[in-house]
Amino acid sequence: MSKFLTTLFIALCFGSIAQTSDHRLSNNEIKELAKDAYLFGLPAVWIEHQYYVNSYATEAQNAKAPVNQFAHGRAFANAESREFVGANTDVLISSASINTTDEPLVITLPEMGDRFWLMQFINTWNGVPAVPTSRTHGGQARTFFVVSPEWSGEVPFGMDLVRTDTEITLIVLRTYCSGVEEYAEVNALQDEVKIIPYSQWNKDYQVPAHVALNETVDGTKDVNALVFGKSNETFFKDLSRLLIKNPAYTVDTPMMERIAKLGITPREDFSFEGFSKAQIKAIDEGVAEAKQAIFARARDLGELKNNWILTYDMGRFGTDYTYRSAWTMIGVGGNLLEDAFYPTTILDADGEILDGSKHNYTLTFTKENMPPAHTFWSLTMYDDESYLVANEIDRYRRGDRSDMTYNADGSVTIYMQAERPSEDKVSNWLPAPKRGFRVALRIYTPMESVFNKSWLPPAIQKNN
Repeated sequence: MSKFLTTLFIALCFGSIAQTSDHRLSNNEIKELAKDAYLFGLPAVWIEHQYYVNSYATEAQNAKAPVNQFAHGRAFANAESREFVGANTDVLISSASINTTDEPLVITLPEMGDRFWLMQFINTWNGVPAVPTSRTHGGQARTFFVVSPEWSGEVPFGMDLVRTDTEITLIVLRTYCSGVEEYAEVNALQDEVKIIPYSQWNKDYQVPAHVALNETVDGTKDVNALVFGKSNETFFKDLSRLLIKNPAYTVDTPMMERIAKLGITPREDFSFEGFSKAQIKAIDEGVAEAKQAIFARARDLGELKNNWILTYDMGRFGTDYTYRSAWTMIGVGGNLLEDAFYPTTILDADGEILDGSKHNYTLTFTKENMPPAHTFWSLTMYDDESYLVANEIDRYRRGDRSDMTYNADGSVTIYMQAERPSEDKVSNWLPAPKRGFRVALRIYTPMESVFNKSWLPPAIQKNN
């Protein structure tokens, strides 16, 4: 049975029982159901808002573009940037909110040569239905035929099929850039990335110069504030509506059956009408517990090894709904392990919080234990709020494509400290703030030793 038919079957079988729930469910059962429903549904509600915030623009500019247009990041973030936490300084990011309901879309990519690129499709559940990359498609120019879940037909000659599996779909295109010296070259590649309605393919299609804003949505507020500021009735109303065209996975059927007992099914008209005050209070309590669970899980998003947090299942959350919601809140669209591995830490080898006001630190990779990347790796410095760190040399990362000095035995040591080190160490210096900080290690196209978990990043050592 397809995802859509499964969702429809559940809706028809269960419907809403809000009118009779006080006779069939205890308040404690209602509280638990509300908690489960919130944990399950947060990604859908969240990503819909992200979709509308990203597309709240009359023309493509900065990080926003109208639906079915790309917004291109033309330069790396810097220490003054406060638009995103955990900013990436390895790739320039292009993003789009797309809609394939009316017709398929054609997305063209220019020839990339040996440059790393990754075009990730993100669905309503923070899953990754497709991710063509340089790993899977090489560096030749490509044309992708992007269709809705219900589309059937013949794929045009010379195009690669990409099928979305929910109505709400985001795209994040990452293109490697070595730094300022490559901006012009990478920006030119970005300009050749096009989204074209299929009906306009092979015609003189011009991107609309101006698109009216969608005044039915609030595209100005932070998604955090929008989602967590909702009333619980509105949240569940939105979830019920979203389930119509953004069906849950087949594996979610047991959860769909559970939350149907609260009347949360694919429908437009969910409300708290018919619930008693005591039942609504129980729902509020359940949602409060769900939020607490999400915030708690956000502090535990992977395995702790050598005091690094290692996450191996981004984009593949299964039925761990608390985990999926926590990752949605922290970062929509994490890379699949085949494409990137992102160990992060705020701890040194002694388990103490990294603090540039108290210590200098080193991270040494031996020749035999270099980050196992088929393409490249980097280490980025962030302050304790996950923003890039201002420093005298405007440096935010070090990696195998940096001009670092290697030791005689083939190892490399990165110096993380607030004060400038001696000149022989400056090439390997990653400036730290005079406060708490965290670092992120990015390994692109990881090797088998990451998949089998035999490779681990070494612990960060105090240097004084």
